[in-house]
Amino acid sequence: MPCPTMIVSRLVAATDRLVPFPESGRAVPEFDDPLVREIVDRPYRIVYRLVGIERVRRSRR
Repeated sequence: MPCPTMIVSRLVAATDRLVPFPESGRAVPEFDDPLVREIVDRPYRIVYRLVGIERVRRSRR
C-alpha cells in the first residue's frame, strides 16, 4: 500500500501534466458543462474546470 506522500506526489504529477494540455482530460458525464473535465489516476478521479487568463497587464508606471 502506497504511503500518503507517494499518493500526493502522484496526483500532483498528474495535474502538472495539465499545464501544457488543459483540455487533455475528458468531459465529465455527470456535468452538462464542457469546461468541467477529469483525469483518472486509479483509484483517484481529479475533476477540474477549465479557466482562462483574460489579460495580463503591466502595472509599472
